Amino acid sequence: MSSLDKYWRLGRIFRKEVERPPDLGLVLQKEIGGSVYTLHFYIVRELYGPFVRVYRGDQICEPSLMIDCHGFGYRAAIREGGWKKVGVQDPGRQKLGPALYFEPPYPEEWFLMEKDKLRKLGRTVPPELQHLEMLQISNYQLLEERLLTGINRYSYEMWLEYKRLYAR
Repeated sequence: MSSLDKYWRLGRIFRKEVERPPDLGLVLQKEIGGSVYTLHFYIVRELYGPFVRVYRGDQICEPSLMIDCHGFGYRAAIREGGWKKVGVQDPGRQKLGPALYFEPPYPEEWFLMEKDKLRKLGRTVPPELQHLEMLQISNYQLLEERLLTGINRYSYEMWLEYKRLYAR
């Protein structure tokens, strides 16, 4: 191996380390409807985007986890939505999923994303998986509406209703 090859390989390794998103691990908080919510930016995937976990309260702990694997445009939430940076907590190595996915624009075939791999489910989703988050990015207004009302506009049930109403 030539010294030039060695430097090229070291450069590739270094770039991989540097490519880690600078905001990974970011912790955001906001009071909504009298309750404090905490977001933890825990994973990013080039194709699917940044994902957060949503906690009720000001702590990042399993008992207060409300929403897992939520695709979220966190930069706009900070810039325009009033979400405040309160710290950074290393998320460690994470895998994407479990979450539901379909090929846009309308759900014809469903997939399960689990441990960074897609598995085809078919034209319907088994009842035990219907509660999972959709693999998509939402904005801070939709998340805040969901936290206030409890209604997830982009759940499996809502997509079925959309298909029923508009025959898509």
